[in-house]
Amino acid sequence: MARADLEGTVGERFAAVAALCPDAPALVSDGRSWSYAALNRAANALAWRLLAELGDGEIPVILEPAPDPWMLVGVLAACKAGKPFTALAEGLGDELKAALVRELRPGLTLDAAVIQQVGAIEQVGREDRNPPTAFGPERAVSIVYTSGSTARPKGVVRTHGNLLHRAWIYRGHSGVGPGDVQALMAPLSHVGAESDLFGAWLNGATVSRYPASRGVGGVARWLVEDRVALWHPPVGLLRRFLGLLEEPLDPPALRLVALGGETIYWSDVRALRAKLGAGIAVLHRYSSSEAGNIAALEARAELGPNSAVVPAGFPCDDKQVRISEQGEAIVSSRYLARGYWGGPDFGEEYATGDLGRFDAEGRLHLLGRKDRRVKVRGYLVDLAEVEGVILAEPGVAEAAVIAAGDRLLAYVVRPPQGLEARVAAKLAPWMRPDAYVALDEMPLTATGKVDRRSLPEPAARGAAPAAGLEHQLTALWRSVLERDDLGADDDFFALGGDSLRAGELAVRISRLVEREVPVSALFWAPTPRAMSQAVTDGAIHEGGLAPLADGEGEPWLLLPPPPEATTWYRDLPKALRGPVYGFHVRWTQTEIHAVAAKIASELDARWPRRRFSLAGYSFGGNLAFEAARLLDDRVSAVVLIDSHAPGFVTGREIDHGVVGNRLAVYRHTLNCWRFEARTWRRLQGKARREWARSYGAELRNRLDWRFILRKALVEKPAPRAALGVRHHDTGRYAGRTHVVRFSHPYPGTPADPYLGWGRWAEGPLTAETIPGIHLPLMFQAPWAEPLARALERGRGDAA
Repeated sequence: MARADLEGTVGERFAAVAALCPDAPALVSDGRSWSYAALNRAANALAWRLLAELGDGEIPVILEPAPDPWMLVGVLAACKAGKPFTALAEGLGDELKAALVRELRPGLTLDAAVIQQVGAIEQVGREDRNPPTAFGPERAVSIVYTSGSTARPKGVVRTHGNLLHRAWIYRGHSGVGPGDVQALMAPLSHVGAESDLFGAWLNGATVSRYPASRGVGGVARWLVEDRVALWHPPVGLLRRFLGLLEEPLDPPALRLVALGGETIYWSDVRALRAKLGAGIAVLHRYSSSEAGNIAALEARAELGPNSAVVPAGFPCDDKQVRISEQGEAIVSSRYLARGYWGGPDFGEEYATGDLGRFDAEGRLHLLGRKDRRVKVRGYLVDLAEVEGVILAEPGVAEAAVIAAGDRLLAYVVRPPQGLEARVAAKLAPWMRPDAYVALDEMPLTATGKVDRRSLPEPAARGAAPAAGLEHQLTALWRSVLERDDLGADDDFFALGGDSLRAGELAVRISRLVEREVPVSALFWAPTPRAMSQAVTDGAIHEGGLAPLADGEGEPWLLLPPPPEATTWYRDLPKALRGPVYGFHVRWTQTEIHAVAAKIASELDARWPRRRFSLAGYSFGGNLAFEAARLLDDRVSAVVLIDSHAPGFVTGREIDHGVVGNRLAVYRHTLNCWRFEARTWRRLQGKARREWARSYGAELRNRLDWRFILRKALVEKPAPRAALGVRHHDTGRYAGRTHVVRFSHPYPGTPADPYLGWGRWAEGPLTAETIPGIHLPLMFQAPWAEPLARALERGRGDAA
């Protein structure tokens, strides 16, 4: 990226990179990859549609949270069409979300389904042409919401020039370019994601998006496997990650770690180099939503003997920084954000609100804030705003909010019932207090102001833990959540625990009890007392709900065939759109009613009003059908994957005598071999090599004459699952049922597209046949993708 590129637009620059390296990977996410050409083609298709619907004006495009790559396709399409995009944060309350949408009118809201329908990566035709660019670098490119002074987040309007300049600055600091892998951990709603995403894309590098569902425990493997070269982690996550590493890690490609968003200490730099390598460069970046990159410093050890805090550094190119008489850092530049949405422009000077000074070498040192805004988990939060929302609630006369580390604490005099829920609906997730403390009166100073230093610590929320393991686990809960006020019965997720912290907690519990404790265990033992009981009873692996993939919308629940756990489904959860859960349990066919009742009971206890779609493979489909009958109207659809209904296959249908049964197995083996051979011919290049590496052993077995001879002449066919189904009793189900049948059925399967479910399904019943065989490899790439689309058609949310 050259200086001349700053006079263009983001869409033009991305199209130029895609033309230069069309086959290079632009995005890698959870094992899947999308090239520059594919993303450019999909974004073009959506950009043409946006231009047709919205015209040429600066009409915002509001992006709902969506799985990769669709939200990113929406971002690119908006850039190409000259529409400022706003990426909504996950977890926004309905009231606040509605207020933001109203504020951005006549903006267009897009979700994953709309983006995928218009911008399907497989499309060809007009979308191969980049839309015309009838605007320049002064056009708005994004509206990033941050804490402001209106009792809700304010939208910072950034331009194409801002974004191009930020990518150019990052190129100079990091040397990012083709062949590099840039990590992306920040959500797209956070301004920090812009530097990582466009700093990579506009310089020809690959973006590796870290799936939050892996937790902090999966970061080490990700850095190594994805060969991450440039990493910009949240500072709190980095500290947790380094604290979990028992031995130094040597990521093969990592060369630079960029830090910012909160105070960085020299101890952080020393810990990072001790655990990840002494040769890694550490870049401290000082920036803001309004001013972009302000200053930067490569943190070398010799710079920090006289201070515990790493300086902000030297002003970036095209940014002039001065210190006002009041000690505030003032930034002057033509590359500032335009202003706030609906408000006046900033011009070419912005007051940061940060106090600072320059040292003799010209480095900027930050000295705190001049107002009551604080950094909490990387977000700038105005404490006065949060207090204002609380004070506006009926019945609240006095309130005070303080920051304690990464937590916000709200103190309210005689709070009315339901206050916490009402306030949460009006505030962005990062502005919501983590705890409310009820007071009879506020402590005051001699001058009558609130004495914030005298505000009490929050009291313990729950029962005191018992001695021994329960007490040790409670200490872990408090450490990971950074809360001293929780007890033995406090729910990890109810207190703000997310998937990253869940991964850290699972690692620490495993070390404490000296046995493997999966993250999924926290979903059915979320309190210290429940976990202690589960470990003591040896029930830690017995099962329970577990997240398999993140997403938005109505969740899927995948139920396993006996005796396997939900890990049977391999790549299918990642191919489905929306959140996907499994139910880890080992069971037998005779336990189907008890297991179905356990599933229904756990769903009722955890999500008493939430709707699900259920799916199951083989005899797991029978389990899904039984659970759907118990959950009734809480199930949108049940999808049965090559699953035989009770009584559909009998002993007579598969008993052709000894010779006939052996020939049936031999024919089925040949059918499987033909199916796999067609798949081999259809794949090319890297996909073929990956397929061969994954299934080479199985393929060699199928080509081995001894394997075929043993199947044909020695082993009995004994389709035990089919015989077991014959003895299973069920009842009628009035909800939506969809049957997915594989094209190569098991020997003796009758020619019924509904696989016998017409007898039991009283509600809408549909069926389809897709290429496949009754083997577990259907849940692995590349077969998982068409199977996922079949499941979504069964629910009615895919064409």
